[in-house]
Amino acid sequence: MVGRITIDMNRVEGDLEVQLDVEDNTIRDSWCVGTMYRGYEQILVGRAPSDVLVIVPRVCGICSTAQLYAGVRALEDAWGVRPAPNGVRVRNLCLMAEAVMNDVRQTFLMFCPDFCHPAYRCHPLYPEIVAAFEPPVKGYFARQAILRPKGMLGVITAFAGQWPHATYMAPGGVTCEVTAEKLAKCESAIDEYQAWYETEVLGCSSQQWLSLETTEDFLSWLDEHPHTGAGLYAGFGRAIGLQHLGQGTSQLLSCGCYPAPDHDGFLMPGGFGNTLATRGLPTTDQPTRGIRLPRLSTGKTEGNTATPRRHAMPIRLSN
Repeated sequence: MVGRITIDMNRVEGDLEVQLDVEDNTIRDSWCVGTMYRGYEQILVGRAPSDVLVIVPRVCGICSTAQLYAGVRALEDAWGVRPAPNGVRVRNLCLMAEAVMNDVRQTFLMFCPDFCHPAYRCHPLYPEIVAAFEPPVKGYFARQAILRPKGMLGVITAFAGQWPHATYMAPGGVTCEVTAEKLAKCESAIDEYQAWYETEVLGCSSQQWLSLETTEDFLSWLDEHPHTGAGLYAGFGRAIGLQHLGQGTSQLLSCGCYPAPDHDGFLMPGGFGNTLATRGLPTTDQPTRGIRLPRLSTGKTEGNTATPRRHAMPIRLSN
């Protein structure tokens, strides 16, 4: 007999519902259902293009910088506008700051609370996990994940003056000047955040973390740092078998990220690659090698043959 399980995914502001058909402890079918219609596309119909800068950032209270950027890029594409180099730099810096801030929030506030479910109470790591991540914001690491990332807002507010829902980006660049004082404020915010991140999340320097190349490197790091934020996340995730669930394709495509100020490519170039091969795992199926593709405006290929790029394939903690 097939049973229906419904899971509400509304931990932030979204209203998503996941429905599973389960038979003999096996998922036979599944659906993702958006349960709330917001209608931003209809809100913008008939309005002045400049209204995009005010309305679109309010799509989300967590990633409003990315929403503003998307709106501005849409206007620039429509009008054929190329932003000024310093405008691109400021945009990239603020996008990076928001991504860094939200990475910690998504991991330790949105995902890790599920580790505290009573179903895991017999696991030997459960008391430590609850102490770190117990919702709502009772765990010591959950509290840090709220307070510490706020420091990165200093990067955004240095140029925007506020967050969220700022409107400092505009077609052609940004509406603020770049001064030594603002850059010093950004540097201070980054240094303070990095010191906390390396101590509490990684337990090592960023350079050591970035030097991890293979699964063996990562597991060796995990053995040495089991009680850090990343160590608890990865260690408990592996202990309950998450590395065996939901694995997608190993063939990845990146279109690039953060445009270069001179408009020649991206700071993180796009490319194609096989994550199994990159992590030193056995694989005999690498269909992206030798595929003939047209040149992409957002990525780079040699001739018409795809070239794998390592930087497009980050280590995944749950693997």
